[in-house]
Amino acid sequence: MNDLRLVMRQWMKQPGFLAVATFTLALGVGVNLALISLANGMFLRPMPGLREVDTLMTLARVYPGGLAVNAHISYPHFREFRESQTAFSELAAFAAAPFNIAGRERGDRVMGEMVTANYLRTLGVPLLLGRDFRADEDEVPGRDPVVILSERLWRERWGADAAIVGSRVVINTNTFTVIGVAGGGFRGYQLPTGYDLWMPLSMASQVQGGSANRYSDSSLNWIHRSVGRLKPGITWRDAEAQVEVMAARAVAGVGTGEELSTPRWRGAPYSPFPSFNQRGPLMFVGVLTGLTTLVLLVVCANVAALFLARALRRQREAAIRLALGSTRTRLMRLAFLEGAVVGVLGVVVGMVFAVRAANWLVGWIPGDGGEPMVLRSVLDWRLATVALVLALMSTVGVSLLPAWRLARVRVAPVLKAAEGASTGRRSRSRSVLTTLQIACSLVLVIVAALLYRGLATLQRVDPGMRLDGLLVARVDLGLNGMRDAAVDRFVRDLSERLDSVPGVEAVALAEHAPLAIGTSTVRVGAETHEGAASATLFWNAVSPGYLRTIGARVVHGREFEPGDLREGQAVAIVNEELANRLWPGQNAVGQWLYQNDRPDRPRLVVGVVRVAVYGDAAEASRRTPPPYLYVPLAQSEAQALSILVRTPGAPMFLLPEVRRAVAAVDSEVPVFQPTTLRTMHDESFWQQRLAGVLVASSGGLALLLAMLGLYSAMAQEVDRRRREIGVRLAVGATVRDVLQLLVRQGLRLMSMGAVLGLLLGWGLTRALSGFLPGVSSTDPVAFGLGVTVLTALAWLATWSAARRVTRITPVEVLRADG
Repeated sequence: MNDLRLVMRQWMKQPGFLAVATFTLALGVGVNLALISLANGMFLRPMPGLREVDTLMTLARVYPGGLAVNAHISYPHFREFRESQTAFSELAAFAAAPFNIAGRERGDRVMGEMVTANYLRTLGVPLLLGRDFRADEDEVPGRDPVVILSERLWRERWGADAAIVGSRVVINTNTFTVIGVAGGGFRGYQLPTGYDLWMPLSMASQVQGGSANRYSDSSLNWIHRSVGRLKPGITWRDAEAQVEVMAARAVAGVGTGEELSTPRWRGAPYSPFPSFNQRGPLMFVGVLTGLTTLVLLVVCANVAALFLARALRRQREAAIRLALGSTRTRLMRLAFLEGAVVGVLGVVVGMVFAVRAANWLVGWIPGDGGEPMVLRSVLDWRLATVALVLALMSTVGVSLLPAWRLARVRVAPVLKAAEGASTGRRSRSRSVLTTLQIACSLVLVIVAALLYRGLATLQRVDPGMRLDGLLVARVDLGLNGMRDAAVDRFVRDLSERLDSVPGVEAVALAEHAPLAIGTSTVRVGAETHEGAASATLFWNAVSPGYLRTIGARVVHGREFEPGDLREGQAVAIVNEELANRLWPGQNAVGQWLYQNDRPDRPRLVVGVVRVAVYGDAAEASRRTPPPYLYVPLAQSEAQALSILVRTPGAPMFLLPEVRRAVAAVDSEVPVFQPTTLRTMHDESFWQQRLAGVLVASSGGLALLLAMLGLYSAMAQEVDRRRREIGVRLAVGATVRDVLQLLVRQGLRLMSMGAVLGLLLGWGLTRALSGFLPGVSSTDPVAFGLGVTVLTALAWLATWSAARRVTRITPVEVLRADG
């Protein structure tokens, strides 16, 4: 305790040094804790509201090749599985869906889930108000229109009114009774989407339409996922074995119409990350954490160099303490305590920075289907444990060399002279730390250059459309009960209203927005007879003027016209890739195209459009363009639509006009997920952009600290060699000669660090080749740029420190020496 009080008194005398060391260490610790916090939330920390997650098991299907998907299953198969299994005390199922809540002058679209009655009970979610579903409320289709709200929706829409329980609310044109409010901050079982209401599975046909036989037809695999809670004494491996056996029996002989082989089912322990295959995301976070660890090394080396310089200045104090009876062990203990104070303060400040930085990083990650990511960083015991480990590592890292130097102080030589006989050894210690900082910072600069070159390569890929000036927003007419003719009227009326808005160049609607095509595929052929050319492709249903609105170029034929009606001739537009596959060497316009789901209604090809980027733009850069089919919106059953508005100005300024136009056509239709086509395109590269920003900022910080370290080392070298420099100047050397001598010494340090950094960078970038699309891991431009920047800054830092010799005069040095 006495030692700690002594250390605190020492730091109170040097508050500036303490602040600089603490802030420097906090930056390095905070960057690492931010990424660790992100990984913690994605893979380890349970979603809010769940209880005893170690006994929860997620069920899913795994196809040949390891592709894990949601466990789509029919209700009869789920019920049979639930009744015959013996591994789970509770087994629940759920299916996500969008819902429209009517009222307040306009509708509000929220994401919700249709669930079995035991869903919340299985997960252990507490109720803040009201009651849970009764066991029989999911048994009879359409009988029990009841709903449970999330606490967030209850507070934001109803102002936390306790009278909400028992009140009526209109959801998708159906009246529901609110029976409860979920507590514990619960908004869903897994990432990435947050849900705000839950209703029984038995209400699916009423709120979604479609087949009324969902509860009895075993061929309708409409339930998305299942989750079970293990019985006491049952391990998840025991349960997984039972899941595979029983699920294989349940789906045996059922024709699903899927092209892939019949999958096997499996279960896995609960994880907030929704995919069984977590290898790719874990590698991404792991690589970023590894790179930011280099920043922590640079920070620790920088702070250790500060401590070492401080220890060298205090050698005389240490020698006096030893002469008065203190022990070398106590000197080392005091040095480690000083480092511990900085380490603890640095980690505490770093944790505050980390929580904010982690939430900022989450903003770079797009959610599912345009919905926002619900992940948030919080301080929990895992993050606190990592912080404690980093505090211990930082303490050792910044204290080891200073403690070692103080423990090796030679009393007699130090007391006889201000400079001891071990100056060479001191220089080597400082040189090693400086070299390490330079090497690590060069690695980060090279990786950042590679990432940005890869990002530039991706962004140069021609998207086949005009990205700028296009507003994209979504509406879901099916939530309001619109079908066929009603959808056609809405599209026509909305297009006319938007066309009349000043500043609007073009308007179109489509089932999918450009770059937002998911897994929708259809198999088509050029002829009906067996063996004819065919292709599995992406597709979209679009209104007239769609291709002109997005800026796609029609190569042959025409766009869709207002006369392409629902009851008229079925027509289609194909891209060049599909045309070449089905009719190689021929003009596709005028050909007939047959769809496997409608062989009785062939489509006449009226146009061929240039290939474009479909779906994920980053993934599109790695493969050949897929075949693509456009059909008229009026000849489809689409109800969830994207509104596309082209303007020469800033697209988001038109959003209020779009909302007013939609409300004028139907006030109960909510507009959601507004964005721009440019934003959608850039979000496709979120991994590369996030990595680039993080590594570039980390590399810049590391490079700055390395140059400060080099400057400090050279400044200390000038002070140490002050007498030598004075003698050189006295015997005829010029200031220029001395400057060149010192600059060469500094550049030698830089060269050693650069060589080490190039070797480390060469090995690391080869391991990162999968994250560098379109760029060689040994790209000479990136390596050359890193070395050039490092050399220029190292020369500037060395020259600035060496200029201290201009303040040295031979007379003053020799007089002081005499």
